[in-house]
Amino acid sequence: MWLLLGLMLALLVWIGFWRMALPPLPEIAFGDGRAFTLHITPAGCESLLGGCPHVGAALADDLYSLVVSQWSPDGDFMAVHESAGWRVYRTACLRSGGDCPSVPLDFADEMRLTWGPDGSLLAGLDANGQQLIVLPRACWDGSSPTACQTITIPVVAAQLLSQLHWSADGSRIVFTDFSLSGPYLLDTACFDLPRGGCLYQLARVRIPFNGTQILWPSLSPDGSQVMFSTGTLSTASDIGLFIVNIEDASTRQVNQRGNSPFMADWSPDGRYVVYSGFARPTDGDLSLFLVDLARGIEAVLLRQPGTSMQFPDWGSS
Repeated sequence: MWLLLGLMLALLVWIGFWRMALPPLPEIAFGDGRAFTLHITPAGCESLLGGCPHVGAALADDLYSLVVSQWSPDGDFMAVHESAGWRVYRTACLRSGGDCPSVPLDFADEMRLTWGPDGSLLAGLDANGQQLIVLPRACWDGSSPTACQTITIPVVAAQLLSQLHWSADGSRIVFTDFSLSGPYLLDTACFDLPRGGCLYQLARVRIPFNGTQILWPSLSPDGSQVMFSTGTLSTASDIGLFIVNIEDASTRQVNQRGNSPFMADWSPDGRYVVYSGFARPTDGDLSLFLVDLARGIEAVLLRQPGTSMQFPDWGSS
């Protein structure tokens, strides 16, 4: 008996030191689709005796039925999709639990906004999905109201564009559309061309699927790969979370579980992926899953009955 207890204690100590040796991971923001609240959770265990991921207190409530938030790359601001529309908050104020001032954003796209590199720009789409609206930092940080000059960049697609995402290096923006032909890429080098230079610059990403909806595309930090979930219009083998290399269209499936993966996001270093999915086929609530792309390891990150964890978004490194 004492030998068994000793072995168990040694195992716990080994696990504890292994946890401490792991590189620290950024926190993850997510929305609760049942309570319509915003939360931030650690992505890893904090120390030898410290706690592992937990739901934590609500930072904001009255979110829209799509409980989306988008954390700025510098970690200072958070765009939150509330019932009255998108608003930008200072992250430190949200963490404090106080009554936080916020700046409203008049974007028509109800699904997603996206931050530019280093958090100095914020972009969305107009009501027709044919124009990219870009705002500089002065529009939400209060530094200079006169410097809040909205930039409108026309883009053209056969269908209504949606769900845009900007790569962390600033090189590309990816979009999906409401047909079965996306996703599309925009090389942001066209921003430096004369006015209208981006008009016909959309390029379709080659993907190995036909007749399936592409959902929630996200670019890797270096802009070389795009990750997305497939819809339910294709064969069962195509339903999942995939990463496609933009250069040669080589493809890998990220999730190894039949858990309806959706709403995925890359970690800032590109090594990890977090997504929402069902931990069990009978679950009615979404859980958070973490995938180590380098080692091919997938695990449930956070699961709590009565909480439906949606649209996870990594914080800054």
